[in-house]
Amino acid sequence: PDEAQIDNFATMAATLLGALEVIFGTMKADAPSHVIVESEGGILTVRGLSGKMFFVAMADNRSATFAESLDEALTKAKGLLREA
Repeated sequence: PDEAQIDNFATMAATLLGALEVIFGTMKADAPSHVIVESEGGILTVRGLSGKMFFVAMADNRSATFAESLDEALTKAKGLLREA
């Protein structure tokens, strides 16, 4: 939405991934490369692209269309990273 505070959103998404690294590290397990959070209000997915980049997507609900669109966007983003 137009009123969304993108900087705060990105910071919280990065914090979520960082917290998971700590949690999994404490358990001597590899950190997850992505996280999916589902609630009555929608679905949020955060996926690592590189050591310093991640991809965040939100939708109203989980669906095949959302999964396909997410996979397509991630493939394009990874392609752009290889070109850089």
